[in-house]
Amino acid sequence: MIDINKIYDWLKIANKFGDKSKTELAKNLILEEINELFEAVEKNDKNEMLDAYADIQFVLCNLTFFEGLTVEELQNYYLAVVESNNSKFCNSMQEAVDTIYAYAQGEHWDKPEVKIECYMEEKELNKSIIFIVRRKSDDKILKSIDYKTANELYNNKYKNK
Repeated sequence: MIDINKIYDWLKIANKFGDKSKTELAKNLILEEINELFEAVEKNDKNEMLDAYADIQFVLCNLTFFEGLTVEELQNYYLAVVESNNSKFCNSMQEAVDTIYAYAQGEHWDKPEVKIECYMEEKELNKSIIFIVRRKSDDKILKSIDYKTANELYNNKYKNK
């Protein structure tokens, strides 16, 4: 797990928390590191991929540090995103069937009036059965009809944790 506190401690040595004058620099560094990651993937260079991944984590923290986001906000929002992503999965076959039907009819709240052909997979997760709905064209995991957004979860559950 990335230790944001350690990165922020390092950043505090040479920078001022919330110094928005450095935002453009941070954005450029992010793009530079992402491009390095893509190049490493193209070359199938695992060491360079690892280096780029670690550097991306660091430069992302540069941006959030300069924008004045606290470690607690980042960690709590991350928890909300993890929970939100897990809510993409359907907890019952009926929920999966209803989700597939909503997408097929263009009635899913996430993609209103867009008809999407999808299918369902059944998987075991922590000794429970879950159902994953995927778009047929590219296998992207789609949102359950009971999906919870990260913002919703953060504001209702994690914000003041």
